[in-house]
Amino acid sequence: MSTSRLKTLWQRGTKTAAFFRKTLTYSFIGYGSYQAYIIYRKQQDLLRIPEETILTWKLDKSYVTEARQERTGMISALSRGSAPLTLLEALRVLHHAKTDDRVTGLMMDLSMSGLSASRTGLGFAQIQELRNEIQAFAEEKRKRIGDKFRLVAYTDTFDSQLHYYLASVFDEVRMEPVGNIPLIGVGTLQLFFKNILDRVGLGVRAYSRGDYKGVNAPWTSEKWTKPIRENMERLLSSMNDQLVKGIADARSEKIQQSITSQQSHTEAVKHTDEDGTVVEEISFAGVLSKAKDALTLVRSIMNYSPISSEEAKTWGLVDKLGYKRDSIEMNPEAFGLQTFPRTKLVVDPKDPTRLIQSLSFSRYKFAVMQEKQRDVKQQLAQGKPKATVGLVYLTGTVRRGDTQFSSNQVVKALMEAANDPEVDSIVFRVDTGGGDPVASETIWEAVKFVQDQRRKPVIASFGNVSASGGYYATTGCSKILASPGTITGSIGVAALRPLVTEKLLSTLGVTFDEIYFSDSVKNNSIFHDLEGSALKRYQDMTDNLYEIFKKRVSEGRGKSMEWVEQVAGGRVWSGVDALKEGLIDEIGGISRSIEVAGQIGYNNRAIRDLKILEGITNAAKKRQESGADMPTKGHPEMIRIDLPPLDLLMDDSKPTPWKTDNPLVLIKPFPQPKSLLQRISDTDTIEEGLQLGGVAIRTCLADIIGGAIRQSIQSELGDRVEAATGYPAEVLEDGVPSVVLSAKANFDDVVW
Repeated sequence: MSTSRLKTLWQRGTKTAAFFRKTLTYSFIGYGSYQAYIIYRKQQDLLRIPEETILTWKLDKSYVTEARQERTGMISALSRGSAPLTLLEALRVLHHAKTDDRVTGLMMDLSMSGLSASRTGLGFAQIQELRNEIQAFAEEKRKRIGDKFRLVAYTDTFDSQLHYYLASVFDEVRMEPVGNIPLIGVGTLQLFFKNILDRVGLGVRAYSRGDYKGVNAPWTSEKWTKPIRENMERLLSSMNDQLVKGIADARSEKIQQSITSQQSHTEAVKHTDEDGTVVEEISFAGVLSKAKDALTLVRSIMNYSPISSEEAKTWGLVDKLGYKRDSIEMNPEAFGLQTFPRTKLVVDPKDPTRLIQSLSFSRYKFAVMQEKQRDVKQQLAQGKPKATVGLVYLTGTVRRGDTQFSSNQVVKALMEAANDPEVDSIVFRVDTGGGDPVASETIWEAVKFVQDQRRKPVIASFGNVSASGGYYATTGCSKILASPGTITGSIGVAALRPLVTEKLLSTLGVTFDEIYFSDSVKNNSIFHDLEGSALKRYQDMTDNLYEIFKKRVSEGRGKSMEWVEQVAGGRVWSGVDALKEGLIDEIGGISRSIEVAGQIGYNNRAIRDLKILEGITNAAKKRQESGADMPTKGHPEMIRIDLPPLDLLMDDSKPTPWKTDNPLVLIKPFPQPKSLLQRISDTDTIEEGLQLGGVAIRTCLADIIGGAIRQSIQSELGDRVEAATGYPAEVLEDGVPSVVLSAKANFDDVVW
């Protein structure tokens, strides 16, 4: 074949290949655009909120957690549809809903099922925050829509008294006839292992500073010491009183009616003791009928709990006995009705003959998010002033390292917020019982640096617990807020090291030989007890750490060391008692903490900006008076400006910038999420980058395989199982960069 012929064929082949490449490229672009349009239309349909809608919330599906955990791998892929709500998200959704006239009520399903039941471990303080927001939601709704409002909690049976504590603020509480309520009150049981350790030949060298510091007691004692028991009794008594009073106040009217109607129940019951003696006692109903008020009745019930659903209804704790089918959402197509996409129907709690539209709580969250984002963008475009509050979390054990919520990550988040020019203040949300003292000191120093050097106030918000190392890390914060049921304090230090005795080695038939070149190596072995100078040094180091802890508290709270001694010693306090003792500044949850941070941050920014403007103006006047040339961009002038200390006062009687400007408050979580390429570029070595890339690839494959498995399971079930949140996965997986709140007294505008 001639060269010209080959050249011609090559040119034709090249043109054909180019044609197919363009065709494939345009086809991919067209298909991608079409799919994007379909998803966009689907999202727009799904993000509409119909009129007269009741929100439905199944707590074990759309469960609430303090902070979102990192999720990777196959388990994440398989459970992708059940992403949790953070506590802040749940609170803000309820806050939005109370002024949204399209929402006419809330139905909460408190029944637990399967593995999801283990994820609903809300603590007492978290339940209190959620409960308070539901109460505020109900009060506002009654003012706005009156009899149209419906607030119903239902379950098959109550698995936890905290779930009933939450349900008690609902207008109507329902449960199935064979259910029960474990209203048992607050208590604790501690196992002590000293005797068994002595028996097997294991020992501990324990040393605690603070008579009330009980962390070592299970290993060194046979029971609590008197100071520890007294402190525990005070703490648990406070928690129990809050539980009883909360239920009694919420159900007061209905319980009082039941007491009045059951006054005649004084009959006695007879039973025979083991020795054959016949004993006559007043019946359970007789005991309760003698209660003077709701508070007394709830306390009495705790002595007979759990109580059956019938008894609960008789004594005003439950309003209606029925089955869950009465509250199950139904598809409108079954009734030949046309409604909004994915909207379902539920029987009207006030009129069983009527069906009303329902919307899942999670879907409402995404819908209202979109609306608020548009509204906030408009306000900012129109020049609305804003204040930005950084949000940093510390949950779990205080620990060193680079894992999520470790000291390195918390410090990194604090510094990111401090160096962000938009951030005016920081809310440091803490939910930890303590841990590593070195990690606590690391975080404490970062908080101090942010406030002293970056001049940004840090407001501590305590969750269920912020004790020991958790309190240590926040002592320097500008203000500390906690819920009534928060456990805090525990200002003390404990050290513990194991000891293997000759008794255990002899029993096991184990011997050992040793070579040491220093006494410290020998003393570091678990086969040698500390004694003499080594023991004294061990105790001195613990004593020194305790003194540093007390000094941090004294400086942070602005109190004397004598005051610290009165509240320290390892004493643990409830939030209510901590406020009385001066360990915290205010009772309030994370929403209130954001409000405080917004107000302080905005006022301080206004003061700072005013001082800077004054400094620049004065410098310009001096130059004009002296006839000197004005500085240029290439040759700027350094001006020293002495800024005032952080102003932490919030006097509403004074015309502060916060009151006059009424700014929006933007909540910005830290650390900010980074893309895979950013994370790889931040690694120190090529090996780390390759390892991170490999993890990303494995996670991607796990998502694909997990998604295929999930789809296969759904097909086998013969039913398209909707994500637990009631929302499509492509929307659920979108990142949420920030939260926006209004700076008005009750924060009307919030958006994620």
